[in-house]
Amino acid sequence: MGKGTLARLEIYAGLVAIAAMIALAGYGLVSAFADRLDPKLRACVERNMEGGFNEKPMTKELALALCRRLEADGDL
Repeated sequence: MGKGTLARLEIYAGLVAIAAMIALAGYGLVSAFADRLDPKLRACVERNMEGGFNEKPMTKELALALCRRLEADGDL
């Protein structure tokens, strides 16, 4: 190894780590914006995820599918 090779590798590793952090932050931001729902749809999903007195709460995926189906039928 030549003089300064280790320092150069550390710099490159640092740049790769910073780029990975920026990429992950961007991915999180995009997924947060993509998860935004219509307020009526969001309220429907939250109601179904809570469950009632004698009802078992639904999973988020099942509640979302039900509410989207209700919305498509015009019953929401």
